[in-house]
Amino acid sequence: KQWYQRRVRAAHPSIVPYQGFTTSDGFIVVAANNDHQFWELSEAVGWPWLASNPMFSTNELRVENRAALIGHLSERFKEEGTEYWVKLTEGYSFSISPVNSVKEAFEGPGSEGMVVDEGG
Repeated sequence: KQWYQRRVRAAHPSIVPYQGFTTSDGFIVVAANNDHQFWELSEAVGWPWLASNPMFSTNELRVENRAALIGHLSERFKEEGTEYWVKLTEGYSFSISPVNSVKEAFEGPGSEGMVVDEGG
């Protein structure tokens, strides 16, 4: 689990939020690439005050105030599980994706035929 926590924390240097977060039962990657997507994200997570906060109203300001914003979002994402957050994105332009373990990746949808037994 520590490896995931280190790896998921990787963040885009000039887009905020565009990074991994811990949920109540796993990890997600959140990408809000522009101001419109950030407004949608704020509404979807039930915290519209984030987008109206002058510290976070533009991507430039979100980059400048990254630590404060990521602190708020980290707190919120820990309140629910990974599946909840992934399903939340339906109908929105931002994205939230699960971070799967290798086992989950090979057992999940679309994994059929990923491993071929060469008989050896």
